[in-house]
Amino acid sequence: MALTPSETVLQAGLNLEPDWRGLDIGPGTAAEFGDLISQARTVLWNGPMGLFEDARFAAGTKVVAQALSTSRAYTVVGGGDSAAAAREFGLVADMDHVSTGGGASLELLQHGDLVGIQALRESTHTGAVGIGAAGMGSVGIGSGGIRSAGIGAANTVSGHTGSGQHG
Repeated sequence: MALTPSETVLQAGLNLEPDWRGLDIGPGTAAEFGDLISQARTVLWNGPMGLFEDARFAAGTKVVAQALSTSRAYTVVGGGDSAAAAREFGLVADMDHVSTGGGASLELLQHGDLVGIQALRESTHTGAVGIGAAGMGSVGIGSGGIRSAGIGAANTVSGHTGSGQHG
């Protein structure tokens, strides 16, 4: 989805024309997400807020990453694009856990297990594998895929009192 520098960039709000693309969240939405993050005890971030690789659309992702980096919450960055954004902005060291396994992380939270982990557990050739989850007052952030809660490019906002891996 590469854009040329000569393509017009407009702030359009919620009403995009059918042939337009929304490539970042707006400053108001970014500020709202920052406020939610500051109140959370656990934050799972899965998916950048926009096309952060293009500086014209990096602001929303940067605001969220900075909010995570200064939050008192336990912060988990799950997914290759989110991890790349945290690296791009020099904030990886300020996160509690960074993983490129975004889809697997969401599957674990949604289903409570992963097929590969289940196979290892059931194998006679392995030792014990422990997976635990704890945490209340969490906020899930992503560009899609979290069914129980989410904050993402679609501007869906909700608190989440589910589980998040801690440790």
